[in-house]
Amino acid sequence: MPANLNEFLDLMWAGNTLRTYFVVLLVLALGWLGGRFAGWVLTRMVPKLTARTKSDFDDKLAAQSAQPITLLVLLGASHFAVQVLQLPARVHDAVVSVLVVAAALALAVLLMRGLDTAFQELMAPWAARQEPPVSQQVVHFSRIVLKALTGVFVMVTVLQRAGFDVVSVVTGLGIGGLAVALAAQETLGNVLGSLQIMTDRPFAVGDWIKVADKAGRVAEIGMRSTKMLTSSGIRVVIPNKQIAQAAIENHTHPKGVVADFTLGFVYATPPAKLAEAALELATILKAHPLVHPDVTVQFRVFGESSLGVRVMCWITDAERYGRTLHEVNLQILTRMQELGVEFAFPTRTLQVAPLGTAGLAGTAGLAGTAGLAGTAGAAGLVVTGRVA
Repeated sequence: MPANLNEFLDLMWAGNTLRTYFVVLLVLALGWLGGRFAGWVLTRMVPKLTARTKSDFDDKLAAQSAQPITLLVLLGASHFAVQVLQLPARVHDAVVSVLVVAAALALAVLLMRGLDTAFQELMAPWAARQEPPVSQQVVHFSRIVLKALTGVFVMVTVLQRAGFDVVSVVTGLGIGGLAVALAAQETLGNVLGSLQIMTDRPFAVGDWIKVADKAGRVAEIGMRSTKMLTSSGIRVVIPNKQIAQAAIENHTHPKGVVADFTLGFVYATPPAKLAEAALELATILKAHPLVHPDVTVQFRVFGESSLGVRVMCWITDAERYGRTLHEVNLQILTRMQELGVEFAFPTRTLQVAPLGTAGLAGTAGLAGTAGLAGTAGAAGLVVTGRVA
C-alpha cells in the first residue's frame, strides 16, 4: 500500500507531481488558517491587552489592521506555493506579479488605515492641546498628503511589477503635473495661501478682522477661500491668495473685540469737569455687562478744536458688538448732558479788524495798497486786514 501511494503521488500532471499539488494545497490551507488566526488574535486577544492602556489608539489600530493582515498572510502563503510549482517562466512571472500587486494594495490599505487612526487618535488631540491650538485643517491636510504619498508609492510598485518603465512614467507625470500647475495656478495659489493662513494663524474662526477694505467676523477658513460675515449680515468670500498677500487687522483679543475711539470736548471745559467726565465714562463702560472691566479712559490730545479723550474697551460678545456700542453711546450722551459737558465739533472763527489797523504781510491793490495779516490760534483763525 505505501508503495502504491508513493507511485500515485509521483504521477505527473501539467509538469508537476500530485505530491507537489498536495503540498501547494496544504500551504494554501495553512495560509488561510494562519490569516484567520492572525485576524482572530487582533480582534479578540489584542483588545484584552490594549484595554489596560489609557489611549484608544492601539484598540482601533488592531481592529483596523485585522483584515489587511489576514490578506497579507494568505498572499504570502500563495507566493510560497507558486515557488513550489513548476510553471512556465511567463506564467510564473505573471502570477508572482499579480500576488505582489495584491500584497502592495493590501499593504497600502494597512498603512492608510494606520495613518487615519494615528491622526484621529493622536494628532488631532495633540493639535487641540497646543497653545494656541493647531488648526484641524492643517492636521487634515497633512493626513491627505501622507496618504497621497503612500498611494504614489504603491502605484510605482505596481507599475514596476507590471513591466512599465517607472522613470519614464514619473517623468511623464512630472510634465503633466507642470502643465496642470500652470493651468490651475490661481487655485494652487489659493491652496498655498490657505496653508500659510493655517500655519501662521493670523486669525481664527470667530475673529473680527479687516482685510483691505473688507471687515467682518471669520465664519469659515477653507482650502480655496475664507468666508466672512460683516456686521450688516453680508457674506463676503475672499480668495486665500489675496489674504496671504494683504495686510490683516485682527481686532479680536482674549478680552473681546476692541472698541477704540476719541471723544472731543470744547476748550472751555474746566480741568476739574474734564476729569469728572473721564471718570464717568469709565464708570459707564465698566457697568455694562458686555464690556470687559479693563477700560482705558485718558485725556490724550489738544486738538485743533477740541480736547481729545481716548476711550478703549473690549466688547466680550462679538455678535452684539454694534448693539453694545449703541447702548453705551446713549448712556455717555445722557450723562455728559447731565454734567453740562459739551462735545466739540470743528469750528473756525473769523474776525475782521476795524479800519486803521496796520497790515502785517503782503501788498496788493488796484488803485493803492492793501495789507493782509492772518494769525491762527488754538481755537480758531483770526484775520485782520486794511483796504487803502
